Amino acid sequence: MNTLRIRAKLKEGKITKEKADKITAKIDSRIEKIQQFNSLTTQQKKDKLIGDFKASLDEKVKAGRLTQEMADELLKKYTDKVNQWDGSGYPKFARKGCKH
Repeated sequence: MNTLRIRAKLKEGKITKEKADKITAKIDSRIEKIQQFNSLTTQQKKDKLIGDFKASLDEKVKAGRLTQEMADELLKKYTDKVNQWDGSGYPKFARKGCKH
């Protein structure tokens, strides 16, 4: 949902101002994160993707949702994909990969 649609829903009375403000803040936060990511060098982008994925796996291991062996295998596969990525745009596998 973009900010124009949010404003339209607010004007039509379909959402409250508080809800519109909350959604707009969330959109603004995502835009800021994208801009920060895009400002990184290719190696910094790769390091961030791998670091974020590893942190996600570590949480799942700690919660008992993954074994350490499974996490290690997933991290290896993910790291291989990231290292093959050319650094342009945001890799599609990263969006899917972070949901393991």
